[in-house]
Amino acid sequence: MFYPEPDFIDTYRMDKDIDNSLKGLSAVEKSKFLDEMIPERNPLGMPYLKTKSEKLCWLDNKARDLNAVNEMYKGFIEA
Repeated sequence: MFYPEPDFIDTYRMDKDIDNSLKGLSAVEKSKFLDEMIPERNPLGMPYLKTKSEKLCWLDNKARDLNAVNEMYKGFIEA
């Protein structure tokens, strides 16, 4: 992720900074913080949703949006 790779001391300090940032946060706040800090944790940018039905609804809407974009590109290529 970093170039040049950080040495042990830099990595240790970064780890301590993250630990200090997470102190006192709720599970939801911790998840949001880590999602912002590590984009690979949440590649679709899904917001924090509590219930499975909320997550499925969000994913369904995301799939619908991506299909619409795909159809737009398909029409452009065909034209």
